[in-house]
Amino acid sequence: MSQSLIKIENLSYSYDNQKVLENINLEVMERDFMAIIGPNGGGKSTLLKSILGINPLQQGTIKIFDKPLSKNLHKIGYVPQNTNINTNFPIQAIEVVMMGHIHTLKEQHSSRKPWHKYLSIGYNEFERSCALASLRQVGMESFAYTKIGSLSGGQRQRVMIARALCAHPAILLLDEPTANIDVEGQKQIYDLLLKLNEFITIMVVSHDISVVLSYATKVAHINKILTFHELSHFTDVTRHPSGHFCEVEMLQRMGKGCGC
Repeated sequence: MSQSLIKIENLSYSYDNQKVLENINLEVMERDFMAIIGPNGGGKSTLLKSILGINPLQQGTIKIFDKPLSKNLHKIGYVPQNTNINTNFPIQAIEVVMMGHIHTLKEQHSSRKPWHKYLSIGYNEFERSCALASLRQVGMESFAYTKIGSLSGGQRQRVMIARALCAHPAILLLDEPTANIDVEGQKQIYDLLLKLNEFITIMVVSHDISVVLSYATKVAHINKILTFHELSHFTDVTRHPSGHFCEVEMLQRMGKGCGC
């Protein structure tokens, strides 16, 4: 039986007395590939920030592996949306990936002495070999010593995924991972996520419904409130004649109608 990794109960959140999330209940199970969709301003980013511990809890609870969020936050790997950087900054792909070790070091050594004392000017051989292994997982090992600014958008996104993998997360949360990437690059990223899903739980926040729903096993639509559906209930979701799924059709299949 699958293990519950994230459990959100009665979560509500407001900005300046304006409610953005209302009574959100969601459970993410081991090996889920969950798509989080919804309109701009519907609360997707707020939910993401709550799961990452960026937004303090106002109402409700979030548990990771049945423990308070703060106890197991290190089990979540995060890949941000924006991979645009200063292309003149002389940092190599492997150096970006090795930054993912910081959270792991903090967790392992916090009970003994301040974690920052374990960080030196350079990286040790273990950290470097782990980073190379993560780059190998995402098909970017041959670009390890390439300047990050010389890579394409899709390649930079793979490096960011490798960075998250370097902390050995149980859950990988990605925010619009294929934004500003061409169609072929999008497919490559999602094919990679599908492969990673064999041993890591995936949560993807995206507007790209037509692509996400070809890979996801579950979907959560958020527009202040949350509507959830398991995609196995309509297995033809990946066989739409046009190859695309609009949000209205998705909502109809989830029983919401199109008046949203």
